[in-house]
Amino acid sequence: MRINPDEAVAYGAAVHAAILSEGFKNGERARAPDNNLLGSFVLSCRPNAPRGTPLDVCFSINENGILTVSAKEISTGNMNEITITNDKERLKTLEIKKMIEEAEKYHVEDMKFLRKAK
Repeated sequence: MRINPDEAVAYGAAVHAAILSEGFKNGERARAPDNNLLGSFVLSCRPNAPRGTPLDVCFSINENGILTVSAKEISTGNMNEITITNDKERLKTLEIKKMIEEAEKYHVEDMKFLRKAK
C-alpha cells in the first residue's frame, strides 16, 4: 500500500485541528505524548498570564501539502508560526499503521483521559 504524502499531511493536520476543536477522531491519540511530533514553536505570553489565556490558533494547508500553524496570544498580540513540510522525518507506512492500531487499541483509555481532562 502506498500513501500519498500530500494526503497524509492533510489528514494529519485535519486530525490535529479536530482534536483542538474537540472533534476527536480515531487515528490519533488523545494525549499529545502519544502522537508523532511534527514540529514546535514558542509563543511568548504576558508574564504571569493565568492558565487558559485565550489564543487564536490557525491551521492552513496549501495546494502543495505544506502545513502552516500559527498562534496569537490575544491580550498581547504576540504571534508565532511554524511551517511543516512533508519532506523530512516522514513516517514509514508500517509506523503509520502501528500508530493507527495503537489508537484503536487504546481508544477507550483515551476517552477516559479526555473526560478526566475536561
